[in-house]
Amino acid sequence: MAERPRGNLLLELAIVALTLFLLFTILYPKATWKKQAELQSICRARIEATQQVEFQYMNLMNTYEDTLDSLMKVVCSDSSLLMGLDTTVNWDGIVAKDDLEKMVLGKSLPEDLRSLIDEKIGEGRPLGRLAKWDSLEYRLIDSLKTVLSKADTSELLDNRVDWRRLVGESGFWDIYEAVDLPTSVKNSTRKDLRKDVPIQTTKAWNKCRPAFLDTLADFIQVAEMKGVWEKDQKEDWEMQAKAEWLARMDAMSETDVDSIWRANQDHFWDRDKEQIWSVDRKKLWKKEGDAWKEANKDTWMRLVEHEWELRTKKEWTREHTEGQPDTVLKAFEEVKDSLWRVDIEILHAEQFEKWRKKEKKYEQKVIDDIWEIERKATWEPQARQKWVDKKNKEFDKFWIDLKEGMWNDIRTDLWLAEEKKLTHKQHALNVIDQSILWREVVPGYADVVNSLKLPDNKALWEKIRSYDVKKGSALVNLGVSSLFRDVLLDSIALCPEIHLPYLIDVEDTTTIKKVSIACPIQEKEFEKRIFLFKKVAVKRPYCVVKDPATGEPVEKLLKPGFFQKVFGARVIEPHGEIDKEGKKSWVKKGS
Repeated sequence: MAERPRGNLLLELAIVALTLFLLFTILYPKATWKKQAELQSICRARIEATQQVEFQYMNLMNTYEDTLDSLMKVVCSDSSLLMGLDTTVNWDGIVAKDDLEKMVLGKSLPEDLRSLIDEKIGEGRPLGRLAKWDSLEYRLIDSLKTVLSKADTSELLDNRVDWRRLVGESGFWDIYEAVDLPTSVKNSTRKDLRKDVPIQTTKAWNKCRPAFLDTLADFIQVAEMKGVWEKDQKEDWEMQAKAEWLARMDAMSETDVDSIWRANQDHFWDRDKEQIWSVDRKKLWKKEGDAWKEANKDTWMRLVEHEWELRTKKEWTREHTEGQPDTVLKAFEEVKDSLWRVDIEILHAEQFEKWRKKEKKYEQKVIDDIWEIERKATWEPQARQKWVDKKNKEFDKFWIDLKEGMWNDIRTDLWLAEEKKLTHKQHALNVIDQSILWREVVPGYADVVNSLKLPDNKALWEKIRSYDVKKGSALVNLGVSSLFRDVLLDSIALCPEIHLPYLIDVEDTTTIKKVSIACPIQEKEFEKRIFLFKKVAVKRPYCVVKDPATGEPVEKLLKPGFFQKVFGARVIEPHGEIDKEGKKSWVKKGS
């Protein structure tokens, strides 16, 4: 076998190296841009999260705070403030996807999730989205129904339900005022209730109790409604609902079908008549148009002459007034009508026929419009009867079209009704969960929790990974944000690119309280010397850090890495800010 020349081998190696280098110069900037875009998105989500922490702090302390550690100490110590954060913060967006996966896979699941559920029930706190795991909410409601249905156990609910929260403030007073009580008891109890005394501790409770228990039973019935569709199941709902609706229509008697057809004739005729008229119109005009035009010349000619007169008078007025002084204009206004009556006869004789020749399209349109209005009134009754006879003759075919048209008319309203059912069901589930002390209502709740089939790490991550971002935070909507609370709250504090805290500026006076939050990456102009010692202004990124020796703030330039600089990948840029008016720098004006 002949030995390969050494020169050829070196050339091949050089080609391979060059190819790899070219791939690197293409792929490296692309990967860098992708990473920068992710870091920018994370940083902005953290800025928004910090703003929400400030808002929760403001709710409690009536001021803002410029130190995140101080903010967290207050907010994290109040469970209601943390719940407020869950409704406003996109927890999934404040960490990189890879880091989120590590967080999930690093948990001891399903044990940690089971412990969280057990802890909430044990402490008497609402379960929220955790109640959805393995249909826990329905298991708990079944136990609640059992307690409610038995006379010897229903009294257990008296002090285990927050009745005011269950029915809402207005509902609470509606129930109370409707109960028949002695005036003295009614008045004294009303005073106690206005001081937030629990109604079950008052003299009125025995009389009010049946009404409140009935209301609880109503909420349970709504919460257990079957066949309620989620918003993302609209296509599946429509397929099933349409099939069922069509089947019901096909099962109707001939009398009912005929009644539906008669009731919908006007609607379908209105739908079809313009198309039928457009076809018949051409035939009718061809047959009748010339004769009608001659017979009705006085009518359409008056309209044509009126239009000519309007246009001519406008031009005549302009010619008599353009460039004239105010004194002449004033005198002209006084005699204008008289002059016009004199001139119009002359102008008509000189100009009208010439104008008609130039405006033939307008004249024909006037004729067409008048003829169409008159002719359509006499055409419609006959055309409609002809249309009805045709539909009756081909009714089996038309029945399909009729059903489709009726379905299209009602499907939006039917889906709105489904959405209302879902809203009522979700509301009932939520208020029951928030109003019931499950630990005291459900005997052996620990056994219920231990029997739950909960996901392991991979199964939970798959649910989070595939969650529809349009629905909000997967961690919140799956009820597991509390499992990662410490890590998530720590993540808020720093810009993900340079790992420095956000710049919080508080304007806090007796009348105005405002706060701005900015990425620690800032940008300002520096002078740069270029060819022939010419100086130009360039923008350079920097951050503010404390001098370890003096503790004073020092501006530090941020320099991109070697490969970023050499291969043209995106340089370090500020991620943005929310100013003291609440405006986000990354949101376009008017959007």
